[in-house]
Amino acid sequence: MLVGSWSELARSGTLAAGARPNHDRSVFRPRATPSYDASLDEAFTPLDGDGERQINVLTSDESFVGVRLYYIEAADIARLREQARATRVQAVSAYLWKALAAVVGSRDARCRMVWWVDGRRRLTLSSSPELRAAMRRTCSAQYVQIMVLHFSKVDHSSGNGNMMQ
Repeated sequence: MLVGSWSELARSGTLAAGARPNHDRSVFRPRATPSYDASLDEAFTPLDGDGERQINVLTSDESFVGVRLYYIEAADIARLREQARATRVQAVSAYLWKALAAVVGSRDARCRMVWWVDGRRRLTLSSSPELRAAMRRTCSAQYVQIMVLHFSKVDHSSGNGNMMQ
């Protein structure tokens, strides 16, 4: 557009009305700044029947919040991937789920694990309408591009802590 307008100006000495530049700053308004609300915590914390927060059985005896980092050898990840025929994330996630489900025990019917993922590349406007509809059903609309969560129940009847779909 710039080259075309420049050529027209050089040839005729004038510009057509539609070719004149628009210097209106409102065309380049910045995106809305990120905002976080207290309701974000409530959006992803399931409540029990009495309206109280669900107790995390893995940390209920201890009152701490912490982050633990574990180093997993590449050979171990490759072995898990081969056994499960899955991606690295799927294989390690399934292994962690099984280990944590074994710790929880049969008296605790519910347990949850959450993985924060960067889904912006996959959850854009160009993604499939079916995927966008599924995300709208499971997540609050304003948080869809921030995280994808998967909640599951533990099947203790089989004795091996498998996830129920």
